Amino acid sequence: MTDSDVYYWGSCPVCKRNDSLKVCGRCKLIFYCSKEHQKINWRIHKDFCNSVHHMLVTWKIQSVFSNAYKCNSSIIEWNDIRTRTALFTELALGRKLIPFERQMFLFPRVCEVCKIDDQKILKNCDRCLCVSYCSDFHQTQDTQHADKCSLLKLCKKLDTSVNDLTYLSYLDEILSLHCSFTSKLENMEELFKKCSFPTEKNNVQIQKILCSELVSCPLTLLYFLQHIERQYCIKDELIVHIVGASNLECGVAKVWNIIPHWLNKVHKLHIVFIGPNVVHKENTFSSCYTNGKENKIKVELEFHKTLYHNYIQSEGHTHPQIIVAFNCGLHEYEGSSNDTWKSTLPCFFKLPDLHIIITSYTKSEAVKDRDILMSFSDKADILFDCIDNPFSSNRPHRDWDNIRSDVFFINRYASVVHVN
Repeated sequence: MTDSDVYYWGSCPVCKRNDSLKVCGRCKLIFYCSKEHQKINWRIHKDFCNSVHHMLVTWKIQSVFSNAYKCNSSIIEWNDIRTRTALFTELALGRKLIPFERQMFLFPRVCEVCKIDDQKILKNCDRCLCVSYCSDFHQTQDTQHADKCSLLKLCKKLDTSVNDLTYLSYLDEILSLHCSFTSKLENMEELFKKCSFPTEKNNVQIQKILCSELVSCPLTLLYFLQHIERQYCIKDELIVHIVGASNLECGVAKVWNIIPHWLNKVHKLHIVFIGPNVVHKENTFSSCYTNGKENKIKVELEFHKTLYHNYIQSEGHTHPQIIVAFNCGLHEYEGSSNDTWKSTLPCFFKLPDLHIIITSYTKSEAVKDRDILMSFSDKADILFDCIDNPFSSNRPHRDWDNIRSDVFFINRYASVVHVN
């Protein structure tokens, strides 16, 4: 088990087996297929387990979710129980939880309907092994799960399988696909139809899904650039600021070479990645060709580990034509002391003739994010309003911020605003 491992109560953390699992008798949070694997994992699990067990003894409760049934189907209360318990565990441990440990609190094995956590009576959904019920009645009552079951099963398959990087080898093919199209690229499915993915039936779906997440950000930008290009003048040099950037956008720099292959008018593409989570990298300069060697385009990638409102005041900052905030979460910290967007967003609207692209995980989040963005200006026009993004990632991720087990997709919904 490493920091990057993900937690599923339906899998042994040592071997990933799904059958004959028994819960740890001390923390009541992690499940093993055998005593032998529990002993193997004890060195890693020991400190966490002892801290949780001490909390149970101190609080005189059977498990950390003994009182979860009292949340009365309130997402606010259910979120509060999980995050508060995780925080108490961190205080007891004297350190931050690693992702695997935090997910024990975010995705616990409790009844999907009533949140009862009696491990002796809970029965699993045999198809996805991500949801459980305290009774047949509650399983029948949960009519929402049928639509999510296959996606949760896919989440588990992707998250618990060995990390296969084969999909990275298809990037060069995607970069050259512009020669195969006579019109604009319209969606991810159309793109993958042109790709030669592996022929193994069990592997092709996985490769496409993983690849879709890799290319979702540049293709989302490209899609809206192509539509903007029809109505607005795209200059010879295009400067794009990606705000709130993280490893998702910066991880594989090569993916951004997709964009100049498809834009006819641009001869220099300058992308600036800005955000407190930007992994420090050297600025890169490269050249690519759209038609053999006829149309040479310079591509420059620049990285700044800082907040945008600090960057825009720094020496040597650039003025963009496009600002993008992928999976922006503008609503997430609204009204709290941790909200850095309230200082950043006014900077967007001080720049003339600017296009702003924001994406969100869910439709409800997209609406909230759009409303927050528009609240900073009355001189902006909405060109695309919380639309279903044709280049969202196809990889589902578990959504803990929900009263029922659900999934979200990176860049799922998008809005585009033009600042006059």
